[in-house]
Formats: sequence, structure tokens, C-alpha cells
Amino acid sequence: ILIVLAFIISLYVSYKIAKPITKITKSARKMATGNYDIHFEGGGYAEAQLLADTLNYAGKEISKVDTLQRDLIANVSHDLRTPLTMLKAYAEMIRDLSGDNPQKRQQHLNIIIEETDRLALLVNDMLDLSKLESGRQKLNPSEFGIRGKLSEIIDRYKGVSGKMDYHIHFNPDEERIVCCDVVKIE
Repeated sequence: ILIVLAFIISLYVSYKIAKPITKITKSARKMATGNYDIHFEGGGYAEAQLLADTLNYAGKEISKVDTLQRDLIANVSHDLRTPLTMLKAYAEMIRDLSGDNPQKRQQHLNIIIEETDRLALLVNDMLDLSKLESGRQKLNPSEFGIRGKLSEIIDRYKGVSGKMDYHIHFNPDEERIVCCDVVKIE
């Protein structure tokens, strides 16, 4: 009778211990497929509940990172498209319009060089983003006039906007001094 009773008790205890681990394992498999909205249930004993709580927290954090990654890809795609369009437009203008005018050609080539530099900065910014998030890179804030910076950016688009029949109107207020990382704000 004692052996049978011991066997039944051991089956019950092993079931109570194994059931939460089995649930956690099934939920972890679902999470591994990309479903981060899984809720882990511990139950049974304290260690299983602690494991479930830890995995729930990890799932939330992974979900946030996944969202940030999607947003980053969308933003980078958008930010890279603009200088690429500018490079193409100015190259076409050199080919079609300013080839015989050395002054115009030089102006258009300078814009192509500036936009190429800007593309390089954007690519570096993608690399810097992970460093900023991890705290390994700091911003370099400086004080400068925002009106002047905006005018400089708008000037880059004058040739393209004129060719594409766009008109950019910029009526600035008085100069405002801002304190930020000039490369990042640009």
C-alpha cells in the first residue's frame, strides 16, 4: 500500500512540476515564431512563476525592439530616397542643361557632392543609432542659428524644385539660436 501511495504521490508531484514547464515551453515556441504577444503562465511553484515573469518581460522588450526596427527601416528608406533623388536630378541637369555653362555645371556638381556626403552621413547615422541607444555614443550639441541652417537646406533644392516646377517659399522669422547636434538635426 505504501509503495502504491508513494507512486501516486510522486506522479502527482511530478505532474505539478512538469505542467508549468510544459506550458512555458509551448509558449516559448510560439514566441520563437515571432508572436511576441504571448503570455507565459508559471503556476505550480515559485521558480516556474519567476521564469514565466522573466519571459513575459523579455517578450515585451523584444516586441518593442521589433517595432523600433520596423520604424527605423521605414525612416531610413525615406531619408535615403531624398538625397538619391537629388543626385539623379542634378546629374540629369548637368547632362541636359548645364553641360556648356561652367558656372552652372560647377554649382550642380557641388550639390551632387554635398548630397553624396549627406548620404554617407545618413548611413553613418544608422550605425550611430545603435550606439546612441546603447549609450556608447553621445550627441554633440552646439549652438547655431536655425534660420541659416534651414536656408542652406532649402538652397540645395532650388535647382531641382525649379526643374520639377516646384516653388519653395521660406519666410523666416528672426534668427533663433538652438542647441542641438547640427548633423543630426539636418
